[in-house]
Amino acid sequence: MSLFSCPNPRCRKESCRKCHVQWKQHMGKTCEQVLERDEIGMRVLFEERMTAARVRKCVKCATGLVKSEGCNRMSCRCGSFMCYLCREPITGYNHFCQHARSPGAPCRHCRKCSLWTDPTQDDERIIQVIQKEGEAELNKKSSDNSGKRVGPPPEPITEVKRPRVGPAAEDPAPAPPPHPLAVQAPLFVPPHAQFPPAPPPQGMMFQQVILPRLPPAPYVPLLPHLPPMNNNNNNNHHHHHHHPNLPVHPPLPQNMDMMDLPMHYGPPHRYYRRF
Repeated sequence: MSLFSCPNPRCRKESCRKCHVQWKQHMGKTCEQVLERDEIGMRVLFEERMTAARVRKCVKCATGLVKSEGCNRMSCRCGSFMCYLCREPITGYNHFCQHARSPGAPCRHCRKCSLWTDPTQDDERIIQVIQKEGEAELNKKSSDNSGKRVGPPPEPITEVKRPRVGPAAEDPAPAPPPHPLAVQAPLFVPPHAQFPPAPPPQGMMFQQVILPRLPPAPYVPLLPHLPPMNNNNNNNHHHHHHHPNLPVHPPLPQNMDMMDLPMHYGPPHRYYRRF
């Protein structure tokens, strides 16, 4: 049994594996009897061309090549290179257009092939052209203009809008970084002075307002008199012999305790010099 069923869910066509004729017309007949009809042979011819539009054959070893992604410079395992668009043998990248242009737009300076194209869109365009050509030939030879179709229904080609490539827009000068805000201390507002209420004028009576009294200030006692302290001025002791008849005066205080200075003033510095 040479029945072949197309796995494409959009097609599901059943045909013969040898003569590629639809199985409904081939059932009960040999392949030679079926191929006598010109219409069937023409349909098979165009369908084979549509299939071959997706497959490229190496120019050196005739190996079938199918492109799924990448550029149009196809390489075979035999070491040869070919262009995916025009199927001509090439050696380098000089075969392709070298001018700057927008993706998908034709070049205005040369007629060379593009290095980067979408293989799905390219193949669908070629298949649709072959399909329309085959349908036109079948309708010419057919007596009834029933609009016979060749191959599966065409798939819609989705055009992807790509951004236009141009000179990079000059970025404006970047804004300076914001200055750090200084932490501002809260504004000190002095409290309002509280005065006793003024006496009401004659003939008018007001209710007396009692203001709270402020707590008294803490009592700080006076510092006691400290004994005299020796400093560097008294390091060089000179022994003087006082006359017994002369009055003896008490020594002068060395720490200025007579002024009752607070403690944070402290004793005189070691380099303090008294005059």
